[in-house]
Amino acid sequence: MPVTLVDALLPALEDGAAVAGRHPGRDAEALAALVRAVGFAMQPRILPGLRAETERYLALHQDADTLRYFKRRRLTSLGLPGGLPARLAFVPRNATVRRAARRAWDIRRSRRGTS
Repeated sequence: MPVTLVDALLPALEDGAAVAGRHPGRDAEALAALVRAVGFAMQPRILPGLRAETERYLALHQDADTLRYFKRRRLTSLGLPGGLPARLAFVPRNATVRRAARRAWDIRRSRRGTS
């Protein structure tokens, strides 16, 4: 959680002007919503009351800035926006699909090695 807060509040170090000047970061309300959503994603059993709020937050903030705090796999396993669509949710747990993906990956790696 501390890394999420620092990342959300401080400017990118590559942005010299923002680092030298004052950076407003996120407003307090937006930051609190982000922290609650990340908290739910990290501890859904401890914070089940935050599920609806997290779903709303993720539905409204589907951009690279926000989604970098959430792994797609985690969102999928929790059935949250930003994960795989419900009709494709079986894919990560399907043994046949995983085997086929591993074979494709092995073939791809072996072809790279022979080039």
